[in-house]
Amino acid sequence: MAFYLGLDGSAQCLFARVIDTERGQADFLGESLDNVRSDAQDPALARFLQLPAQQRPQSPDLTELEALLERGVLRDTIFVACYGLLDVEGHTVADLALVLEAAEGARQLVRQLLAFTPLHL
Repeated sequence: MAFYLGLDGSAQCLFARVIDTERGQADFLGESLDNVRSDAQDPALARFLQLPAQQRPQSPDLTELEALLERGVLRDTIFVACYGLLDVEGHTVADLALVLEAAEGARQLVRQLLAFTPLHL
């Protein structure tokens, strides 16, 4: 373990744990973004999104899209409870759990993130 100036043994240990946790979170987020980028290339997703909203529930691609979302959750069942698709307004287009539809805060969060984050998926 590295020596951190001015910290006693227990503080050094705690600091090292904080650094390990941060690295773990950064790795998780990086891997998750890679997975989302890969999922975004799915042809069924593109076909589904090209349909008008009222035609999507009857789309033959809906089953494939639901399987795509389920695989997203199954990649990490500990940290990912729900995987869904939101439009640029934060409205649920498709998901595996009603959590996204019920969470009004999700819409506001998406709008805030889009205001400050360039879309580079």
